[in-house]
Amino acid sequence: MYVFAGSLIFGDQVAGAPASSSLPQPYCDIPDLSTAQRIAILKVIQTMSQEVEAATARTQTERRRIHSESGTLQHLRVDVETWRRSFVGMARIRERNEVRAILTEPQRAALATAISNMEQVSEIFDFQSFAAKQRTPVWCWAAAIQMLFNYNGIEWNQEQIVTAVKGHIIAERATAAEVVTGVRGWRIDPAVPGRTWRAEATHWTGTVPPDVLVGLLGRNRLIILGLDRSHIVVLFRAHYRAAEGASPRIDTVTIFDPGEAAASVADWSTLSEHVSDWWEVWAAFVSTSKF
Repeated sequence: MYVFAGSLIFGDQVAGAPASSSLPQPYCDIPDLSTAQRIAILKVIQTMSQEVEAATARTQTERRRIHSESGTLQHLRVDVETWRRSFVGMARIRERNEVRAILTEPQRAALATAISNMEQVSEIFDFQSFAAKQRTPVWCWAAAIQMLFNYNGIEWNQEQIVTAVKGHIIAERATAAEVVTGVRGWRIDPAVPGRTWRAEATHWTGTVPPDVLVGLLGRNRLIILGLDRSHIVVLFRAHYRAAEGASPRIDTVTIFDPGEAAASVADWSTLSEHVSDWWEVWAAFVSTSKF
C-alpha cells in the first residue's frame, strides 16, 4: 500500500468523525489549537478525503470500461491506483493550504517543522505480485525489464525481452545502450490483433537524485538500478523525510534482487555509493486514444 504524506492516509478514519477526534500527522503536532481550529481542520480533511474517494470511484468506472473494450482488464488495479495518486497529490496541496489559513503564524511554523520531521513512505503499489527471478545468471537486466513491463500489463517474458534487445536468445549481459535501444519503440501485441503498446527508456549515470526517486515512486514507476556496473536490481520503496519545498532526505530503500529473488532493506546513504547508473523506463498500451 502506498502511504501518502500527511492526513489523507487517515481519510477513512476522518470521514464522519466527531470534532473531538484526534488529528492525524502532521496536524497533531501543532500547538495551542483551539476547539474551533480543530473542528475546522477536521472538516478540511474530511472534504478532501471525500473528493478523492469520489474522483477515484469515477475513474474506476471509466477505466474499467476502457480496459474492457481494450482487453486489458489485468491492468485495471494498477491503472486506477496511479490515477488515485494524482488525485491525492492535488488534494494534499489544497488541504495543506486550507489548513494554513486556519492557523496563526507560530502555528504555521510548527506545522512546517512537523512536516519536515515526519517519516513518509513512497512505494510501488502491489509490486510483489510482479516480482520475477532472473532465468540465467546474467539476465538481471531482462528480469528487471520484465517486472516493469508486466507491472504495466504487458505480458512479455525474459526470452522475448532478450530477443528484442539482442536479436536472439543468448545468455549474455546487456549494455546500457542496448537496453535503451531495444526497449524503446512501438510493439504489436500478437495476442490481440490491433492492440499496440509503446515503451520509452532513458539511461542515467550516477545515483538517482532524491527528489526524482521519490517522485517516480509516487507516480507508480519502478526504478531500475545498476550496482557497481555489475548487477541490476529494482527499487520499489523509500522511507524519507522532507520539508515542504526542499529535496527529500531518504533514510532507507527497499530493493528487489532478481538474482536472489528476494527483497531487502538498505540504508540509502550506503547503497547510493554503489549505484553506478539507473534507468527510467515507461511502457503503456496505446491501442486507443483514450489511454
